[in-house]
Amino acid sequence: MSFRDDLLRVYATNPVGRIADVQEYKSLCAQHGTNPQFGAERDRIEIVKQKLEQWLEGNLTVHDQAEQALSVLLSERYKPADLDLYFRLITLGYKPRWSPQQQDSFDASWKRISLTYDYFLSFTTRYEPEIAGDNPVNINYKYFIQHVLGVAYYDGNDRKKTNLLASSVHKHLERNSMHGFFYPHTANDNSVVAEKLEAACAGSRVFVQLVQNIMFTDPSERKNYCFFEYEKVRQLLAGVANRERLILFIVAEKDQKLVRQPLVPVDYRDWHRHISSKGAPYLAAVDLQDRASRIEDLQKILDKIHDQIEDELLKLTEVPY
Repeated sequence: MSFRDDLLRVYATNPVGRIADVQEYKSLCAQHGTNPQFGAERDRIEIVKQKLEQWLEGNLTVHDQAEQALSVLLSERYKPADLDLYFRLITLGYKPRWSPQQQDSFDASWKRISLTYDYFLSFTTRYEPEIAGDNPVNINYKYFIQHVLGVAYYDGNDRKKTNLLASSVHKHLERNSMHGFFYPHTANDNSVVAEKLEAACAGSRVFVQLVQNIMFTDPSERKNYCFFEYEKVRQLLAGVANRERLILFIVAEKDQKLVRQPLVPVDYRDWHRHISSKGAPYLAAVDLQDRASRIEDLQKILDKIHDQIEDELLKLTEVPY
């Protein structure tokens, strides 16, 4: 066992204010005190433990302490090194006091808090091959894209090969300290793309798919990545009770219509049915004439999606009494 493990155990089970009087702490300092790494690790652990004492001690019930512990972990989810320290100190010093049900709930929430991304944004850059010029999605939502990303960004990007609406959705969802996976993958090797997407699906708390009808057309030349991502997430969430809350769809079609099921290939029909059954919101195309009201409508839809993702994060801090 390293001195780090020893330090974590000692700090987890003793108040920082009395740590200097603990015999095991004195022994560790005598044995490793000349090692600069020991001093640096001790200081980091002590700072984190002081914060935990501030938030998890006092007049809290055991239930409130468990929920507050998860809240602390959730707030530190983007700092892997600090997150590990918080988790180790909580599990060594506080978790043993909780009921078995509260410990099980903590373990289940921790599995999702420790994931890398708040959401995975799935989208396509495909469109009908006979169409010349810009990707239609960049034309239909031009004014919304310019509103979110700026006119210069819209004008300076390759609007034929990219999906700038997806970039706009991603930027809108990421505000207020949220972090999602967004990967414009069209130019990379298929095997590398599949591996990267699979890892990101497994590392995301919520799956959001920006749906376009072209996704239900089989791309004969390569993998249908949107279907691959959807299937992968369904497999990963197979045993999760609240999985339907963790899969969200947004439909981006100018005429606000999803392709009719008889026109959908058999392999994609369950996917299509799932989208239809959830009553996925539609993003209406933004015309010049009514762009202000249309932009406001799209923002409201994306605000709701953002709130749904946020709600799922907050549910991770709940434990039973």
